[in-house]
Amino acid sequence: MTQPQPKRSKWLKWVVAFSIVCSPVLPGPVPAAKASVATTDTIRVALYIESPKYKLSVPAVTVTTDGGLSIGFRQAAGPTIVPDGAPSALRASLDQYGVLLMETDQYTAAKAYYDKLVKAGYSSTLFAAAKQGKEVYQVGIGGYADAALAAAARDKVKADSSLAASASAQSLTGPLRWSAGTYSTEAEASARVTELQQAGLPAVLAYHEDGAGNPAFSAWIGQEADQTGMAAIQAQALQVMPQLALVQVDTSQPYAVKRDDRTQGMGETLPHLQFNAGSKLWISSSQQSRIKVTEKDNRSYRGSLELSQYGGKLAVVNELPLEHYLYSVVSTEMGQGWPMEALKAQAVTARSYALEKGMKYEIAHVTDSTIDQAYNGVEFDDVIEAVNATAGEVMVMGKGIFSPLFYSNGGGITAESEEVWGNPAPNYASVNSPDSIAEKGKLTWYFVWLPNGKTGYIRSDLLKDTGSKNAAGMSYYEPTENGVNVRSFPDTNRASAVDKVNQGDRIVVLDEVIESNAYSWIRGTYTSAEMTGIMNKQLAEPLAGPVRSLEVSKRGPSGRALEIKANGQAVRVQYPDAIRTLMGGLPSTLFEIEETGRYTILGANDVSRTYPESALSLYAVQGGSPSAVLPNEFLVLNGAGDVRLATKDQKFIFRGKGNGHGLGMSQWGARGLAEQGYDYKKILEHYYKGVTITKD
Repeated sequence: MTQPQPKRSKWLKWVVAFSIVCSPVLPGPVPAAKASVATTDTIRVALYIESPKYKLSVPAVTVTTDGGLSIGFRQAAGPTIVPDGAPSALRASLDQYGVLLMETDQYTAAKAYYDKLVKAGYSSTLFAAAKQGKEVYQVGIGGYADAALAAAARDKVKADSSLAASASAQSLTGPLRWSAGTYSTEAEASARVTELQQAGLPAVLAYHEDGAGNPAFSAWIGQEADQTGMAAIQAQALQVMPQLALVQVDTSQPYAVKRDDRTQGMGETLPHLQFNAGSKLWISSSQQSRIKVTEKDNRSYRGSLELSQYGGKLAVVNELPLEHYLYSVVSTEMGQGWPMEALKAQAVTARSYALEKGMKYEIAHVTDSTIDQAYNGVEFDDVIEAVNATAGEVMVMGKGIFSPLFYSNGGGITAESEEVWGNPAPNYASVNSPDSIAEKGKLTWYFVWLPNGKTGYIRSDLLKDTGSKNAAGMSYYEPTENGVNVRSFPDTNRASAVDKVNQGDRIVVLDEVIESNAYSWIRGTYTSAEMTGIMNKQLAEPLAGPVRSLEVSKRGPSGRALEIKANGQAVRVQYPDAIRTLMGGLPSTLFEIEETGRYTILGANDVSRTYPESALSLYAVQGGSPSAVLPNEFLVLNGAGDVRLATKDQKFIFRGKGNGHGLGMSQWGARGLAEQGYDYKKILEHYYKGVTITKD
């Protein structure tokens, strides 16, 4: 998609009233009575925030809209700056400390160095600036919360010969500046900036308020990190323009300086606002259209954005009406085309969750991630209908709003609280859940044995039966096309390819399974070394040796794993659901472990050997005598005639059901119940105990 280009003319003016959006109604303590359940007209969603509870940061944010952007300083009350001509796109970042690494009149060189810094992992900037009538390009890194961090970054660049060789400058930059004049109009300030730039001074246009709270536009000089730099730029300015009256800028007051961002291309300029830690930059659409955030995969959001400094980094908060927020949450969590009663159940659940949390992140109620509720700006008409139909409805327990837990799929049965967090909770009980609908329409996959002795999974529609069989009576299949991927488990999107096969290859099918989905899934196969590495990344005390055996040693009422033993020893986790992370991010704890290296061989005189405990080698026997040492992967036949894969080296396969922690409402289960005729209240009563649904 071609990004709309900003207008290059004057684009800021003042308005005097913004009281409605500047005074959001925030939830207070949860009252006792039904009629006074805590409510809020608006909700604040953190898209980026650096907090103790959630960390996701970005150095700058790029926003666009079809209707034009309004930008201003957000105060508790009073005026705000909005654009004249409403630019359709802009970038914004904090005015912090950084390092200027290159200044050149060659854009190609500047862009190449900028790209090199980004590839090396630095937050880089590329600005265009005027100097004595000539355009120059400045490449730097930042922003850093203080000068010490910027200096450390500079030293790191110096130590990297490939980066240091291209740097024509290595000076620290910062938010300290001199004011060379304040004006009541932007035009006057812009003319002063041009005059200073013609004299060779680093001048920028600044937006701020004067002492009376009125709009002010200034020409500022410098971008210094300390008072030594301030003295140097002052001396330079007075040398070329002795008549200047310079006043040091008070950086504690809200301001924004305008830069010309050239990161997109030679002829593509974005206005880039750098604002200070004392500012709250407010961005809205001048025509109430959605605001697109480039860094969020170009997602578009209702409402407005508030940009500020929090935890030393840029915080981006989307503020919008609560019910509009739910349009996207329910659309993201469930999707289009689900039964109306399931959508209503999700709407009440999501509303209850959001309201109960209060200001969880101090400057925001929730984040946009699944740590709270998934929110990506997408909306569907049927979801909007479901949200509107339940407007204001929440679940209440006792004197306050109930904070419900929910997840994708229960695997046929929900969890007890002890199976998830290790402690009881009276509102949750293990109940049957009709979740298997998630398998509907999924492809069949074949678990196959390849001519080279490897195993893996191939989609059934990519293989055909040849009609011939091997000596064991097993049918040979062959690919329907060349270059067919053989995957580690039956999932095109998540599983890596372990091999490829072509037409004419003779393949043995060992098993048929349904493609991994929210209801049933397979993960693996993991070698002993891989499993050891996966587990040791999570354990405070790493395993003493390689994983030779792995088993579920305790299960809860729903069958979920409560304890795992590795090499016969229980592995300590903080709470049972952490087993999912311990095992490499399994969808749920409702699983079985298959050890391909574990089997018992019955020999002559009823003497048996169990592997992997036995160290004796295995041989293929033909005509009564051993002919060869068995390969690492081979097939074994039990007394019932069933064939399965076995390996000399221990490997592990996880076969499970469900997706999520399993506590509370299963989203797929809610769909199943709705299709059975349950209304949304009955669905909620099925999954949550001792709660009532009320409307303020």
